[in-house]
Amino acid sequence: MPLYRNASVVRMSDDPEWSLACKAAQKRAKIEHARVPKAACFESVKKAIRNTPSLPLRVIIMLAWATAARIGDVLRLRTTDLKIDKKRLQITWRLTKTVAVRGPYT
Repeated sequence: MPLYRNASVVRMSDDPEWSLACKAAQKRAKIEHARVPKAACFESVKKAIRNTPSLPLRVIIMLAWATAARIGDVLRLRTTDLKIDKKRLQITWRLTKTVAVRGPYT
């Protein structure tokens, strides 16, 4: 806790209620199972693409599924980030959570 001139020091570890709350939170964290969503299979992605009338939205679904990217990351892509060769699509990710730490990657 920040110290101010007229404030007394509060040691949270000495507070019995704080200690009990921390222990309860640790116990609950061990009991709860992570809610990991199931990955979409190829068939369900094909069905979603078929049932989507908008071409831009279909491209977003395809890119997100093929690259395992977040939708927000796909929406931040610019046309200059995509390079298409004969049989290959190259994507340069510039604006994602990971890129903020590690820099752009392809």
